[in-house]
Amino acid sequence: MPSNQADKIMKATSSFFVLVMICALPLTALAEMPENLKGTWVIDAKKTEDLLKKVSPPPKDAGFMAGIIGFWFQVLLEFDDEGLTVSAYTGARSMRYRFVSSQIEKAEYVLESPQNTGNDTLTVTSLGEKSINIKSSKSPYMDLCAWKHTNPLDPKAKVESARLAIETWKATMQSIAPVISATPNSAVNTDAAQ
Repeated sequence: MPSNQADKIMKATSSFFVLVMICALPLTALAEMPENLKGTWVIDAKKTEDLLKKVSPPPKDAGFMAGIIGFWFQVLLEFDDEGLTVSAYTGARSMRYRFVSSQIEKAEYVLESPQNTGNDTLTVTSLGEKSINIKSSKSPYMDLCAWKHTNPLDPKAKVESARLAIETWKATMQSIAPVISATPNSAVNTDAAQ
């Protein structure tokens, strides 16, 4: 009988450890930075245009939306092992976000120094191979942009890259102007994108 009782204790202990391991695996996965995000990302103009055409902007904010999206067209996202840096093509200023958690197809980042700008959390979602979408807890319309993986920019070519990004934004706004203008009471200035 004693060996039978020892077997029961061993089985119960083994079952307990298996249960602990099964529960611990998802927690470990939550702490790992997604490898597929590492590198440089820029706006994917075509996918962003498609998103903008599918989503009707708030009627009174259409012009504001166009301006905010114009800003995002001039931004680089750089993911590394510890987080994300958001910076303009030509500007020396940047904002650093710390990696917080990851789930299947989703990762979260929190602004590291919110004292000047307030708290912000970015939720990065995969839109398929080599394309992501980002929702900001603070910045409007960021979720209407799609981002694509690109090669790191040559520092000498950043000014030209910024100029091309602005030209691409103008073309995108011209393409979606009829959609935005069709929205009742929209305040978009379709001439601003020309």
